[in-house]
Amino acid sequence: MALRLVDETAYARTVASPDLKVQPVPGIGDSAVLVSAKEDGRNPELLFTVGGARYGIEAVADRGELGAANAPAEVAAEQALARLAAPRLHS
Repeated sequence: MALRLVDETAYARTVASPDLKVQPVPGIGDSAVLVSAKEDGRNPELLFTVGGARYGIEAVADRGELGAANAPAEVAAEQALARLAAPRLHS
């Protein structure tokens, strides 16, 4: 699991990428989106904002030969962790 600060430019570029699927996720921070590979949902990452700060959280179960097989578990972990972390983060 990794929680990181994301600068404004990288955040904007990521959510606008035509190669990524971007889905809003309610109830996390001020706003949150799940980004993943457009074709199969692999490599999900949850991006969210708290105040003026932007964060990314990524949980990796196994990204070996399984492709997107673990993406649902990774998404669930990212959302659960972000729901715990967001209220404790302040910009």
